[in-house]
Amino acid sequence: IRIRGTTIGSPSSLYRTTIVDSGTTFMYLPPDPYRKVRDHFRSTCPWGDCIFRSAKGEYPDDYCYQMSKSELLGFSMFSLHFGNGVELPFGPQEYMYELRSGVWCLGVFDNGHNGAVIGSANMRNFEVVFDRIRRRIAFMPSDCRAMAEGRHDSVLSGGHTYLELQKCQTATAGCMP
Repeated sequence: IRIRGTTIGSPSSLYRTTIVDSGTTFMYLPPDPYRKVRDHFRSTCPWGDCIFRSAKGEYPDDYCYQMSKSELLGFSMFSLHFGNGVELPFGPQEYMYELRSGVWCLGVFDNGHNGAVIGSANMRNFEVVFDRIRRRIAFMPSDCRAMAEGRHDSVLSGGHTYLELQKCQTATAGCMP
């Protein structure tokens, strides 16, 4: 994991059993990387001192702030880096969630052990292809809201063929074997 282009310094061995699960809402990280992400979130706010905008979450491990949608976009960019050299960038819209109107929370939690889960919240703003036959996953940036509203079509077509996945590997999105 990198935050603003700088690695958080956790060894890749902690992530060996990472899964991508559309049935899990949030991201779950091993304890050490989780603490680093959480501490960054709690100490680096676009408006300065984070404590002044803290908001109550639903659970003790919720870290939330009162903010507007435009302020949300001022939070750090993260990226996931995979063993095959693929980088998957994701912004605050993918690692935060709106708990209630004007209250945004960190959507990353402690897994309690090695291994990680990339959940459905992290898939927002992407079309995700699960190629179970070839054991690969493709993330293609997309305006999913516009698709849901019928304002534009999928960036993918047909049955998500091998050729589409090959094209994905040359695009700016991440494709992971």
